[in-house]
Amino acid sequence: QIRQSGVKRMMDLMKDLGDAGRAVSEVDVSDPDNLKIQEPFNGHTVTLLLGDGHFALRHRHFVGYYAQLQKEAPWAATLDLRVEDSIIAKPAPGTSAKPAAKTVVK
Repeated sequence: QIRQSGVKRMMDLMKDLGDAGRAVSEVDVSDPDNLKIQEPFNGHTVTLLLGDGHFALRHRHFVGYYAQLQKEAPWAATLDLRVEDSIIAKPAPGTSAKPAAKTVVK
């Protein structure tokens, strides 16, 4: 039952993303309230936190601010897209030389 629910969430996510889903290398549905995808960013893979809906809108927000994110947070390992009109960049765990989190878009 849990696996079936996760597969449905992944299918809904990919359907919502449409062609943009081609860049997705991994989908994490372990938390049904916060779907996560991995995608190439600035020469490495970044995790995008998409929440529980509005996947295409949140992904377009990421794509629209891609150049700004490259300039302001090239070190980002995780980008939290769950807050409307914001993108919060977070470094990889254990990285002390970077800020704990930085709001890049607000």
